[in-house]
Amino acid sequence: MVNYRLSASLVKKWTSCPFSVYCKISEQIKDTDTDDSYGTAGNIVHKTLEHYYTHLFDIEREFSMLELQNFFDALWAEYNINNPKISKDEYWLCVVNGVKSNFTATDMEMCIELDSPVNSISYLDVVNTDKHEIGDWKTSTFKQKKLDEYQEQLKYYAWAYYKKFGIIPSKCWVYFNKHDKPYVFKFSKETLDQFEKSLVKIKALRSKSFREMPRATIAFSAHIRPSVQRICFVLRRPLSSRSSST
Repeated sequence: MVNYRLSASLVKKWTSCPFSVYCKISEQIKDTDTDDSYGTAGNIVHKTLEHYYTHLFDIEREFSMLELQNFFDALWAEYNINNPKISKDEYWLCVVNGVKSNFTATDMEMCIELDSPVNSISYLDVVNTDKHEIGDWKTSTFKQKKLDEYQEQLKYYAWAYYKKFGIIPSKCWVYFNKHDKPYVFKFSKETLDQFEKSLVKIKALRSKSFREMPRATIAFSAHIRPSVQRICFVLRRPLSSRSSST
């Protein structure tokens, strides 16, 4: 049985390749070679901006930025990022742009846990419950073709906010910190209701073992590791043709 709590990242993985999610949850395939230094650097930016908007937002900028630089430097030293391709200055710029954006927040890193209609968890980077706005920092390089992917992520967060507070967010934004680029999305009640139906369908499948899943749910993705790609490819082929390749 595969049983787990839905999140934005798992919903994204499920739609591209359910088997990769099955392997992740059941730990049947472990990725031991992944360099997570980019994710760590992004987390440092998130933590630093959370510190600023929680503790330093109302302090005069000249003094708050000195404190923030020290906070950032301490985190960078603590996590000891040694990847030569990662520029500390570039990630500090992500922090500076996040401060200059001057978003107003009532909550940072809000966690929304839901048991119904699906067991799910969401982490919202920036929330303003007065204006009903939610936002997400992105420290990755901006790519126009990935906007649809980020829109789906924000749709998930908007749905979670709607289920918790009973109010549809008035604005959902994603901010590319390296490039000082904000993009705003709005979602209707009809869109969020339809999205919920898709989550319920995933809920119906996620309690099954992978071999119990309908063949139509097994999708090949070029973005997963070669070991998983090969397994997905074999399982998608007709039974009559598998023996010749093994």
